[in-house]
Amino acid sequence: MKDICRNKYKGFRNYLHNFAKFDGYYLLNFLALIGKTTPVIPKGSIITTKFVMNNSKYEETFKDSFLMLPSSLRKLCKSFSILTPKSIFPFLLTDINYKGEVPDIKLFDNISKEEYITYKESYINPKEFWVFKEEAIAYCSIDCISLYQNLNKFNQLIFDHFKINIVKYPTLSYLAFANFRYHYLVKIEVIPKDVLDPNGKIIKPIYSKIHMLSGKIAENIRLSNTGGAVDMYIPKLIKGKKIYAYDVNALYPSVMVNKVFPIGSPSYFIGNILLQPPGANAFGYFYCKIIAPEGLKTSNTLNSSYY
Repeated sequence: MKDICRNKYKGFRNYLHNFAKFDGYYLLNFLALIGKTTPVIPKGSIITTKFVMNNSKYEETFKDSFLMLPSSLRKLCKSFSILTPKSIFPFLLTDINYKGEVPDIKLFDNISKEEYITYKESYINPKEFWVFKEEAIAYCSIDCISLYQNLNKFNQLIFDHFKINIVKYPTLSYLAFANFRYHYLVKIEVIPKDVLDPNGKIIKPIYSKIHMLSGKIAENIRLSNTGGAVDMYIPKLIKGKKIYAYDVNALYPSVMVNKVFPIGSPSYFIGNILLQPPGANAFGYFYCKIIAPEGLKTSNTLNSSYY
């Protein structure tokens, strides 16, 4: 920590893969003894912590790279084609003083026979021994290098597409929300207009921006969007008949893709939509008073609803 907490690394971020649920618990116990820590722990998980060492003026930040790239380091190395991919190590070997041949494949965890053979062939020199301490240090060093390369490639990818630096955000959801606010949630006066032909027909609609809603319009729309409503019925059991239960996966995104949905700058309408010309584009949210036909068997419920 003395090597890290100095001017050379001012402003750097320290990433640990699975810091929130593993490394952080060990690290914070140590850091609390030699300095001041201010962890952020929402819902019991340490997503980030700031640290200032005793008698030091430099602040360090520790983050969890798994919250930004939620996958194993080995899979990430394959996804990003990393030059220094994650290595393997016999975690079930408990003799830290071991020195000799490459440990048996049974002491490795989740590796293929091909991976083990390739690893073992790197020690075919009879004079070259496999030493626990040296291999453990080498394994950890490669882990650090491969994690850095993954984060560096991911950061470059995000910056090239969205001009955002990932180090400013602790989790992938924070990053996504920042992208949403930066690129889509903008003031109405800077939103480009539809491209029209000489006759006024839209030839290139602009759907790239999302409008900020507030006031009465926002209140009414929020009253309409009450997702998650589910009706439950007591089935009539008939001997010898099966009862089937159905659930729909990804219904909301499929509707957003395949059905018409109100977007763009909203306008407020007051009056009877039925009195509008037949060709009017009556599409949006409406507050309706529903009057049930006489004689319809119904319970005594409110006759107003939002659609």
